[in-house]
Amino acid sequence: MSRAALDRLREAIARHGSAVVAFSGGVDSSVVLAVAVEQLGARALGVTSISSSVAPDEAAEARRVAAQLGVELRFVETD
Repeated sequence: MSRAALDRLREAIARHGSAVVAFSGGVDSSVVLAVAVEQLGARALGVTSISSSVAPDEAAEARRVAAQLGVELRFVETD
């Protein structure tokens, strides 16, 4: 991601009072969640979908990354 793109993301997120980020634990959603935490602090929340198509190690990785970012992570069961 270029510095200009990162700056635009920061500006876009900072305009909001809070944010819920759909968080898979992958690189893209990790960047978005990290910027949300940077800009909004505790007003950022990660949400990860749990279903039969999500491997247990993927959920564990999402939990680990969220903990490193210091952000609350909620899991939502889906079909």
